[in-house]
Amino acid sequence: LNRTIKIMERVQVKFSAEGFNIANTPHHSNPTNSVSSGTFMQALGIANTGREGIDERTFRLGIRIGW
Repeated sequence: LNRTIKIMERVQVKFSAEGFNIANTPHHSNPTNSVSSGTFMQALGIANTGREGIDERTFRLGIRIGW
């Protein structure tokens, strides 16, 4: 989300907000493929495939002043 507000003719303030993985959805690892294993076709681990290797809910806020 972005919002730009003009303070004066040449001065403006820009607010921004970003959200990553808002639903906090886990990324499961591939299931085991060994038929003789007791955990055959079970995805037991969580893979770190999120943004920058971080798989958690993240919010970022920013303010920019331009003139």
